[in-house]
Amino acid sequence: MFNRLILSAEQADTVARLFWRLGFNGAPLDQIAIAAGLTLEQLTAQFGGRNGLFLVLLRHYRSRLMPGKSNFVAGGPGLQALQRLFAGLIQSHADADLPPAYLMIGTASEIGSRDLMLSAAVQSYFDEIRAMLTRIVRDAVHSGDLIPGVDCEAAGDFLLGALLALRMMHRINAAPMMQRNFVSGVMHYLERLRYCAPKAELEKNTSQT
Repeated sequence: MFNRLILSAEQADTVARLFWRLGFNGAPLDQIAIAAGLTLEQLTAQFGGRNGLFLVLLRHYRSRLMPGKSNFVAGGPGLQALQRLFAGLIQSHADADLPPAYLMIGTASEIGSRDLMLSAAVQSYFDEIRAMLTRIVRDAVHSGDLIPGVDCEAAGDFLLGALLALRMMHRINAAPMMQRNFVSGVMHYLERLRYCAPKAELEKNTSQT
């Protein structure tokens, strides 16, 4: 059993940015160790190497996908929080400006299925982000920011997909205009949620025509 399975917030952020910049498999172990403030021997002894350290990173950021625990999604009304999230991501002009919890989405997407434990942890991280986004939409409905009848689960799926698409644009350094146009589409979607009629009401109206 490894004798250290925690990282400070500063260590985690530094390692997360290294993985984002060089890739999950591209980051040399000695550089990973330095970023974590460890020797290569300590990295192996305390985390079991690259995979073990990344598992700890996933657990670290997953525990912070809650209001007040991360700068990934700021607090406040649900819809405004989502708008601030995407506006902040599009306004970031350097990797250092992007929230590490968001950068982890990109790095986690690079991991294949050869390591079952790591793959399961990655899927769990994505599931937690989807649940967080769904919860924000549902809270917006309960607060009256969105009308009743919004399909919160579908909205959560859409927003997770939007984050995955945006991190790909960040990864390939897509033209700023392309990124702005994409986020404008997401913002339009969020605004449309304000006026989305309940499904039952839509079916009623359709049956009467």
